[in-house]
Amino acid sequence: MDKNNFLGCLLGMAVGDAIGLPSEGLRPERRQRLFGELTNHRLFFGHGFVSDDTAHAIMTAQALVASGGDPTQFGRELAGRLKCWFLSLPPGIGKATAQASLRLLVGIPPEHSGVFSAGNGPAMRSPIIGLFCAADTDDTRLRTLVRASTRLTHTDPKAEDGALAIAKAAITLPAATELPQGPVSGYIVHTVAAALALTARHPDNLRAAVIESVALGGDTDTVAAIVGGLIGARVGHEGIPTDWLAGLIEPWWSEKRLAKLATQLAQVAHSGTPQRPDASFWLLTHALLLPIVLAHGFRRLFPPY
Repeated sequence: MDKNNFLGCLLGMAVGDAIGLPSEGLRPERRQRLFGELTNHRLFFGHGFVSDDTAHAIMTAQALVASGGDPTQFGRELAGRLKCWFLSLPPGIGKATAQASLRLLVGIPPEHSGVFSAGNGPAMRSPIIGLFCAADTDDTRLRTLVRASTRLTHTDPKAEDGALAIAKAAITLPAATELPQGPVSGYIVHTVAAALALTARHPDNLRAAVIESVALGGDTDTVAAIVGGLIGARVGHEGIPTDWLAGLIEPWWSEKRLAKLATQLAQVAHSGTPQRPDASFWLLTHALLLPIVLAHGFRRLFPPY
């Protein structure tokens, strides 16, 4: 896999996340009444922001680059970035991820920081892991990296199984299956089933896959982000809708900075030699996003229901 595949994965997750975020937690009928069909950015005057889904993908990418793909060091690198991200007060963080982050902050090591949960956090981190291990002759390292990523926050075996399925789907197109009926919950089993079905259904059409992900309702930003990452890894930068990229607001992780990270991922995946990725500055993103998310939550208190 080259830089273009990694960049397509990161950008695909970002646009999917941003398109799906306004309708997160809504049933399809309520989303239709509030927004109509979500085919473009609607979070903030025709623009979109990324949320925790994209942040987890970026932190995972940074940890892979900094560790050279060594599973033990990868877990430590990801844990350190997760703690810093948590301290920047991200809106909408999952309960298990929040608990695990607190456990890390009080000194519990990454191998024991996870809590028993089968939420979606590990699946957010998996597309980039799968892509990183695409050239391996077997899946030993892939499984070990997925295990380190998953158990950092979630210890339910279903979380690891789901994360591994997503990681493998970044390498090999999943078999076509029936699309589950929405809305999709935050339970990783439901999310993975929907994401794999949508990826198989639209393997080269990221726009169509993301729009259909959002139409399902429920955890729309996470499903759309995972689908965007899986298809983006296949189609590369050229397959990401340019109007969606143009409408994306991310004050720190610009497309140029993501392209640099993608280049490092490709180089480290090939050589195994660690590099130093750019640092993150999530506080500005979260400071801008929080009032917008609160305004959307307040708006949902009123008709149309």
